[in-house]
Amino acid sequence: MKKMIFLSIFILMNFCLAFEPRNLSEKCHIEFINAETNTAKLKVSESLCNQNSVACCDRLANLVGPNGVPTMIDLKKSLEAVKKGCDICLFGSCESKSDRETSAQLCLKLAHIYLGKKDGSHLSFTKHFANNFSDVDKGIEYYSETCNKFEEGCLVIPNLYLGKIEGLESYLDVDKALKFIDKVYTPEKAAKWKFEHYFEGKYKDIEKSKIYALKAIELTKQSSKGMFYWIYFKKYKEIGDTDFMKKLAENGCNDGDSTMCQEFKRLNQ
Repeated sequence: MKKMIFLSIFILMNFCLAFEPRNLSEKCHIEFINAETNTAKLKVSESLCNQNSVACCDRLANLVGPNGVPTMIDLKKSLEAVKKGCDICLFGSCESKSDRETSAQLCLKLAHIYLGKKDGSHLSFTKHFANNFSDVDKGIEYYSETCNKFEEGCLVIPNLYLGKIEGLESYLDVDKALKFIDKVYTPEKAAKWKFEHYFEGKYKDIEKSKIYALKAIELTKQSSKGMFYWIYFKKYKEIGDTDFMKKLAENGCNDGDSTMCQEFKRLNQ
């Protein structure tokens, strides 16, 4: 009989544990859903955001944010929640993949608001903050950190320094854009970005683009080299640069690419 009682208690304890929240995000989800009024939801999200729940910082930011409950809208409090949820993972560690993803999006929102960007995937949220909360230096810092930690928003700072962001054209500094790319991208990815940058657009420089086309191919893994020889070959074919097409075809043929061998033969007939 005693054994049966102990067994029943053991089963009951395990049953209860199975329904215990495993982390703060889960706790946030359960308590927020169970809160019956907006005031109760606000209390839950504030409390758990203060305990470093990324999920509840996100819920709080939306609840009192520009698209939240009309009687609760508080942009300052919303921005503070966005920053808190971002900082938890950006400068610390996250409990889960879900927290990491949520925190990354909060960081992008925060950087977007600070920079005062007038476009982007979070515009429906960020546009309501207008210029009241802008701080370009903080925007640059958060976009840079977010790129380094989450590999998100990495093109914003180069675009800023290339004068491509409306209202921030005075930050034009091409050297800074190129240095930032070198800092956050792998050498292969940086070379491909620089090729695109020099091949077309405002800072077009075909001779420099050739340097980075060759560099990009050199850094590309062997199994993908043929594809990039062909991509760049077609680019220079579009502008009629036969000499560089020959150079690419010869290099590609020497690298064992049969298509480039055919093109090299055709170009030298």
